[in-house]
Amino acid sequence: MKEFTLLFTLLLTSHLLNAQNRENESQTQKERHLKEYQILQQEENYLQQLHEKSNLKSFKVAANEQDSLALVAIYNSTGGDNWTNNTGWLTDSVANWFGITLNESGRVLEIIIYSNNLKGTIPKEIGDLEIITDIDFFGNFLYGQVPIEMGNLINLDWLMLGKNQLTGIIPVEFRLLSKLRNLSVSNNNFTEFPSLSPLYKKNIWAHTNKFTFEDIEHNLAIASYFEYSPQAKVGQIENHFVEIGQTDTLIVSVGGEHNVYQWYKDGTLVSGANNDSLIIENFSSTDTGSYYCKI
Repeated sequence: MKEFTLLFTLLLTSHLLNAQNRENESQTQKERHLKEYQILQQEENYLQQLHEKSNLKSFKVAANEQDSLALVAIYNSTGGDNWTNNTGWLTDSVANWFGITLNESGRVLEIIIYSNNLKGTIPKEIGDLEIITDIDFFGNFLYGQVPIEMGNLINLDWLMLGKNQLTGIIPVEFRLLSKLRNLSVSNNNFTEFPSLSPLYKKNIWAHTNKFTFEDIEHNLAIASYFEYSPQAKVGQIENHFVEIGQTDTLIVSVGGEHNVYQWYKDGTLVSGANNDSLIIENFSSTDTGSYYCKI
């Protein structure tokens, strides 16, 4: 569910009522944070299971030059000197670099450097890792946009970008990743999720971003598992100061074709309030409170 919250206060008693509204809003935030934490724990547990099941063998061979340069670009762009673990990077042969798996031809198969204090942007050179199957950058401090060159990584099986600070649009080029089975972009600041059709039967974690329903609906058909809720609140908190006897209208505007709306006042469901707007006629002191709409 997404929440659109409006603080709706009576003009003559706004100071007292705002204090009550802040308390109600605080309780709503606590419930939201608890749900986000529970979903995140489930996601992290699943990722751990993926790592445990991975049985790729790393060969101690000379690395492909193109792949080596791509790895160096990742190191430099994400503050490699300050990673929690950068064992071997830039000082030893690539086969001994922390988190790197090579195949028998020296091509990079895996980059597994989750929760490793990566800070910076993902460089476009990552798109040169043509053979790679697994990338795990989960739980770092990456920011900026995901480079469209990642659409070149047609052998990817799982791509974990969750729990970072990435922004912008999920690249439409991801629809070229036909072998991708697991995609995590959760807990970021993404604002648009294009249709990834013709991908099919994917596990997707996209919760805790800034997506709206048009982003979600056109990807439901491709997912065998899709964790998309919660998302950031839609719009900004608004203070409405209303005189007794007046009429006021609260409106929420989001995309999507199959939305279901439910309005709440001070955390309590408003019976029959199931549209994208809530009209309050002949305003009285009992109408004062904190309103939001779950969609």
